[in-house]
Amino acid sequence: MLDEEGLEGLSMRRLGARLEAGATSVYWYVANKDELLDLAMDEVLAEITIPDLTGDWRADLYALVKGLRAMMFAHPWALQVYNNRPVFGPHAREYAEAQLRLLRSAGFVGDDLDGAFHMIVDYVRGSVTIDPPRPVRRPRRHSDGEQRMTLNDSTPDVVAPYPALREYREHALTHDRSLLLQRRFDFGLRVLLEGLARRLDNAKHP
Repeated sequence: MLDEEGLEGLSMRRLGARLEAGATSVYWYVANKDELLDLAMDEVLAEITIPDLTGDWRADLYALVKGLRAMMFAHPWALQVYNNRPVFGPHAREYAEAQLRLLRSAGFVGDDLDGAFHMIVDYVRGSVTIDPPRPVRRPRRHSDGEQRMTLNDSTPDVVAPYPALREYREHALTHDRSLLLQRRFDFGLRVLLEGLARRLDNAKHP
């Protein structure tokens, strides 16, 4: 119910109506909307499964990070809250601890640990921002009449003069969109983790 509209734009009065309670009743449980957002965000972070360790830090980290992305896709409002507010509830701390432990077990320390941690989280947030889990709006027109379109909206004649773009479009349109987005995410995450592993190897064998 709340995912359809998001929590950021929901007033306490409207939230009370959704819950079939008055705004005053809601205040019996939370002090204000900020506290409500903190509780809601931590509740959805609890959906992320902390994987059992296999001894392969990249495989374990891959499984953990996919859980974070799945949570953000399941609750589109969560990304806005995650981006705009400090998130530090019990489940947020549990997730951060799991990711940091995996990176530390791989050998990351100090600035490299900080950089690797935030690079991974930022990659997940960026992938959800670029490919939001909501219907894509149809093309709109600029004030000068030029149509704004996506690659999927384009017709073959639009990309005909651009052979590389034409081939790329044909490849993209042969895949289910959700599958294509998942493959893109998997590719980027694996390359990112491979790059981090290579950095560790270079540090050990300069």
